[in-house]
Amino acid sequence: MRERAMTKPGTGEREMGTAVADLLVIHVPAGGRVLVASDLHLGGPGSRKPLEELTAAIERASGQGLLILNGDILELAAGGSQDIRTILDGEGRFTAAVRSFAAGEGRRVAYVLGPHASRLAWARAGTAEVSEAFCCDLALALEVQIDTGAGT
Repeated sequence: MRERAMTKPGTGEREMGTAVADLLVIHVPAGGRVLVASDLHLGGPGSRKPLEELTAAIERASGQGLLILNGDILELAAGGSQDIRTILDGEGRFTAAVRSFAAGEGRRVAYVLGPHASRLAWARAGTAEVSEAFCCDLALALEVQIDTGAGT
């Protein structure tokens, strides 16, 4: 595994790595919620309505939880003409909602790369932009362990 989020000793604050983990394992405590979104293709053509609905759902989220951005969040395939910063700047409300979610107590954001953004796995500058914009951990694969309160 390459760099990933680390907790700053004595502070409980997470420090984000800029590389992509091969496998990221995240535990969700009992009562925590998981919201998964995929195939947004930000920067590509398509309807705005699903993104607006997702943004509203993230803004309404309460309590502990995990937001998984699960593949093809950014449209970077086929050498698109927009760079990552331009795409992220154009989606200010969504980006702000994700960052606000990540800042909440007991919350985390995981960004799993999909084929339309796979170049991020090898582009350190791109991973830094995405990690900073979404305050997230990036990974090629994710294992979510959910505590149901009924034991393991």
